[in-house]
Amino acid sequence: MLLGSASDNIRLTAGSLNTATVKPRLLRASQEESDNPRSYNIEWKLLAESDDKKAGGDMENEAAEISGFVKKAKDFELQFKAPRQPGAYRLFVTIHYKNKVAYANVPFEVLGTASNTGSSALRFKKYDLQSFDRPR
Repeated sequence: MLLGSASDNIRLTAGSLNTATVKPRLLRASQEESDNPRSYNIEWKLLAESDDKKAGGDMENEAAEISGFVKKAKDFELQFKAPRQPGAYRLFVTIHYKNKVAYANVPFEVLGTASNTGSSALRFKKYDLQSFDRPR
C-alpha cells in the first residue's frame, strides 16, 4: 500500500489529503485476474493507535475507529484525509478474494502543525508466505 512502509517514520499533516495504494498478487491466478480490481473486495479502515498495550499476545481493547476519512476509494487506491487531531494512527486494508482474506496495516503519526504542505503516500511492503521461510 503506498504510504511508506511500516518501518518508516511516516508523518502526515493534520487534515492533509493523502493517497494509499495496495497491490494484491494472486499466486495461483493469471496476471490479468491478479491485476483486475474487480477480482477483489477491498475495505479500508482508520483507527487511532491503541493505548491499551499488553505483552505476549494478551488481548487488547480495540482502538477507536475514525469515520469520514475516505475522500475517494477506487480500484486499488484510497484518497483520504488525515485526522485533524494530532496523534498516532493506523490505516488498515482488508482484501477479500473468493473465500480468502488478506490484510495489512501501516502506522503513521499526524502532526498538528503544517511541517509539510504536500500530500503524502504510504506503501505496504509485499510479503508472501514464502518470504518468511527465507533466512534473514
